[in-house]
Amino acid sequence: MSCLKARNSIAFVSEVSIEYLKRALKIGSMVRKEVLKMAFVNMFNDRVEQFNLREENERLAELFSDEKLQEEAQWQAYSVKEISRLFSISEEEALKLMNCGLFKTYRVGNEYRASKKSVEENKKIVKAVLTYQDKKTMSVPDVMRILGLGKTATYRLINQCRFKTYLVLGKMRVDVDSFEDWYAGQFHYEKVNGERPGKKYGKTLSPLTIAKVLGIPRSTANDLMNDGIVEFIWVDGKRRIKRESFDKWYASQSKYTKVKEIEEVEGYVD
Repeated sequence: MSCLKARNSIAFVSEVSIEYLKRALKIGSMVRKEVLKMAFVNMFNDRVEQFNLREENERLAELFSDEKLQEEAQWQAYSVKEISRLFSISEEEALKLMNCGLFKTYRVGNEYRASKKSVEENKKIVKAVLTYQDKKTMSVPDVMRILGLGKTATYRLINQCRFKTYLVLGKMRVDVDSFEDWYAGQFHYEKVNGERPGKKYGKTLSPLTIAKVLGIPRSTANDLMNDGIVEFIWVDGKRRIKRESFDKWYASQSKYTKVKEIEEVEGYVD
């Protein structure tokens, strides 16, 4: 009896296993068919893409091998050198002008050229930009020369946004009006040409200047402000004595005598 049950169990397991294998083979066959189908589609797409690429290359080769078309294209477009001469700028600036997207450009032979029609249509814009660059802005080296600063110190000022800056033809330019406005509102930096800083605040004097003019310690000059003898203002966290107040006080006393004139100590040209 037990042997009969064992044989029945084995038969049942065998039937289940066979059914499972049939299903697995069926699914595997479907997967293989799908994989083969995708491979065929990809192969077809690759061949189409390669065919289109060959056709395009042959078309371009035929186009650029035509000397007449080359001559016509060159006649209808400006080279970098021609744009450089047209706008009186360097070839480097002319190349950046072509790359900025203002002109319609295309390749002729081994170089890119700008459509003459596109250049003529945008000539006024370019000249306006160049005029603004020359008259309303200055380069970073110009700022270095004016203030007598090194490259690092100058870029530190620029990064602190003390004045407006623009990118013109790929180069940083400083707005002249903004720079002058900044210079007139501070005393820390001085121009090499001796122009007076801080003109926004009228004529003021530093405690150090007063000390040199009167031949006294700087602490004594500070006491003139601390004791309310002369009027002063605060600029960037530092005190500045009003020139008018100092002159009025100096004329009313006899204790201190000038050893130098203010203009001699300051050394400003104005």
